[in-house]
Amino acid sequence: MELKSRWFKSMNDLCVVVLMAAIGFFLCFSDKIVGEKVTGIPAGGLFVRADMYIRLLGGLLLFLTVLLFIKNLNFNKFAETKGFHFPLTPQTVLTILSLVVYTLLLRTIGFAIDTFLVSFFLVFLYMRIENKNQVLTRPLLIRMLLTNLIFSVSLVTIIYVLFGIVLRVSLP
Repeated sequence: MELKSRWFKSMNDLCVVVLMAAIGFFLCFSDKIVGEKVTGIPAGGLFVRADMYIRLLGGLLLFLTVLLFIKNLNFNKFAETKGFHFPLTPQTVLTILSLVVYTLLLRTIGFAIDTFLVSFFLVFLYMRIENKNQVLTRPLLIRMLLTNLIFSVSLVTIIYVLFGIVLRVSLP
């Protein structure tokens, strides 16, 4: 059963708009974003509050949601519209499961190890998909694993240096 609407060009885009709006409203208006209740303007100004940048990102997400909603409106009532279609491939399921496991393990095993493991797994998964027509020989496997290892270590290092050291953000 395909879900269609004559008001919107694509139902997939409409689902993305609803999801982005929900996340944007949560980021902008929820008190559960930071551990402690943040009130007032601290001595350093408004932009040193712990929740300010997250709320700015939420506001940006809401703005982009409005733009996507306007782009998705079907002003030409005779134009063809696309129904809702979600391809559920094994790669999609593995990606969603790995991100759920990443979220659940983040506080337990820490940022660096968890981010390394999930990036290593996802990069290997999508490298394997890109090279699916090639026979997985030992030299190809070693090259893929070495490339993946270098990328994952570099990613964790850059994120840690940028956010943990330069910006002094407390990483889990």
